[in-house]
Amino acid sequence: MVPRRPAQFLREQILRRLILFLGVCLPTLGVALAGLRWASLILLALPLTFLLWYLFGDGGRLDPDNLTKGLDGELKLRDLLAPLASEGYLLVWDLQHHGRNIDVVVIGPTGVFAIDAKNWEGTFSLQNGRLMNRRFDQGKMLRLVVADAMEVKDRMRLAGISCFVEAIVASTKAPVGGGPFRVAHVSVLDASALLDYIRGQSKKLSGHEVVRARAAVLRGDAPVKVRSVTPT
Repeated sequence: MVPRRPAQFLREQILRRLILFLGVCLPTLGVALAGLRWASLILLALPLTFLLWYLFGDGGRLDPDNLTKGLDGELKLRDLLAPLASEGYLLVWDLQHHGRNIDVVVIGPTGVFAIDAKNWEGTFSLQNGRLMNRRFDQGKMLRLVVADAMEVKDRMRLAGISCFVEAIVASTKAPVGGGPFRVAHVSVLDASALLDYIRGQSKKLSGHEVVRARAAVLRGDAPVKVRSVTPT
């Protein structure tokens, strides 16, 4: 797998929606302009206008608002994690697997971390052993983050690397009330505390193992032995 840029998945989704928007908008505009000459065509423009509102309006099925919020969160995470590059850590951004993407996998001396950035409103809180945000149980989200971590662990296992992979939800906007805390095998913390959290873990991997682990994570079909690659 070719290394990807931070938030590349979201950039691609936004671009696809922009192309789709233009594909619907331009014909609608053409029909509307033609209606100035032939009044009956105005009737054709009305359903197209409704379709635009239904798909791309506030809360619509293709409303890009959530994508742009997610993009902002992942770019914040990129800036926050930048100092790790000079400390022996390697970062794998936007790792694709099974129709999903992992925002970033951090691999370094203190271990391996599969991190999901959340640029959500509200507050994250722990209530009766459940992660809540804006009164909604986030159990499903936690299960997906755990599945992300297991995917990374499986890729390393194929390369003969045995290492615990910590699943992390890093909130770039919503406060983590009473956090950081661990729930359903996931660590939930404010993104501003992420650097100290990663640095504060015990030493687990040598420099050689870090490079091998990154190669294994990038190569989803890694063989039992993965040769070292030069960090980029």
